[in-house]
Amino acid sequence: MSPRIRLVAPSGRERREIERAGIDRRFDISYDIDDASFFESKLYAADSSFDLGDHLECSVERLRGEGIDGLVSALDHPGSALAAFYADALDLPGPSPESVMRCQHKLESRKAQRRLVPDATPAFARLPVDRSGIGDPPLPFPFFIKPIKGRFSAFAQEIRDENTWRALATRRQEGRDLLPPKPFRDAFNALLHRLDGPFEGNADDLIAEGLLTGTQCTLDGLVHQGEVQILGIVDSIMYPGTISFARFQTPSLLPDEARRRMADIAERFMLGIGYDQGLFNIEFFYDPTDHRVSIIEVNPRLASGFADLYEKVHGTNLFEIAARLACGRDPGFSADSGHFACAASFVERVFEDRQVVSVPGATDIAEVRRRFPESRVEISARTGGRLSDVMQDMASFRIALVHLGGTDVADLESKHRQCMELLPFDLRPVEAEPSSSEWLDSENPKPTLPQGAPA
Repeated sequence: MSPRIRLVAPSGRERREIERAGIDRRFDISYDIDDASFFESKLYAADSSFDLGDHLECSVERLRGEGIDGLVSALDHPGSALAAFYADALDLPGPSPESVMRCQHKLESRKAQRRLVPDATPAFARLPVDRSGIGDPPLPFPFFIKPIKGRFSAFAQEIRDENTWRALATRRQEGRDLLPPKPFRDAFNALLHRLDGPFEGNADDLIAEGLLTGTQCTLDGLVHQGEVQILGIVDSIMYPGTISFARFQTPSLLPDEARRRMADIAERFMLGIGYDQGLFNIEFFYDPTDHRVSIIEVNPRLASGFADLYEKVHGTNLFEIAARLACGRDPGFSADSGHFACAASFVERVFEDRQVVSVPGATDIAEVRRRFPESRVEISARTGGRLSDVMQDMASFRIALVHLGGTDVADLESKHRQCMELLPFDLRPVEAEPSSSEWLDSENPKPTLPQGAPA
């Protein structure tokens, strides 16, 4: 009998990857636990009274006795944490809830990094929102602030000098313009309350961090029975002159020594916090001027956007590895057994808001797949609205993702150009008045994205 795997907070991407990689032929996959859109509707609505603690208890009871062998989630919050709590309650393989929450809690993650990998940890300090008076800045200028628990890089902003520090003090006193919606924060805090160990601060606080510079990348790895295995590194390539991602590309072109140091840092940190039986990814900066490697953030989950890139180059989809780990099996990963020498996720963007008149349809996407069978196309722009209606990186507007494999970088870029000729977008200029947002309301204008923050 095939192992029974339940997807926690799945999206359409999970179903697509599992079906295209044939994982559902090797595992009994169920999507019947609340999907990602359910949590979107609960955690980002201003008037939500959703109680994640109660939801967790009810879900555990619902899952108990079903003969489940493992749980997998690729959703940052609350999916990956819920999967860990479910697995713990049902005595199934998986990372401990504490290790997952320690990664997701940005202040506690930095504290653990300072203890375990101080050479890769920037300066940081807790910054409570409701602090009275201006006080002294917690770090030398410039630095940036962000929520202890956020999403994307929303509400992260650079504090350049005394003037921006004073302006921030006013907003902190008013509790304005600084944090995700209250239901989002309440859900994270509800999970914190279930842990035995003390955590400093919660989702109602901010963290200040020193600015990081250099080349950005993501290391993907796993821990199985106390042993770390590095799967690969994906380079983040920006649009020229911006801090917006143009594509994510693997294998990495960074120097061998930098990649070895990242692997060593990842192993020391993940084992040091007791993380086991799960995938993880760590975002790094590599500064070629002084060869410094610094952690941006640690994510205790698989990077779903890279799942098929690893399949293209190495032969195994990340969801396959996640399913194996979730039921206690060997991950079964071997490098360089895919059909392509390299792969990339191209991020299609525009840099001004637009009215979305039309986007590529199913026929257009089918033609791309006919021409390039390994391709993945995700359209994020929504017909009839504005690009700004969908949560963005605050510096640009993403309209689509296109994933491809190639013989080399030139081949990837050639395929990409051909794909975009097959994907028609009709985007028209809009007037400058404010538009609605799924994340921000009229009292929470869009924050700026600091240099070096992940988009």
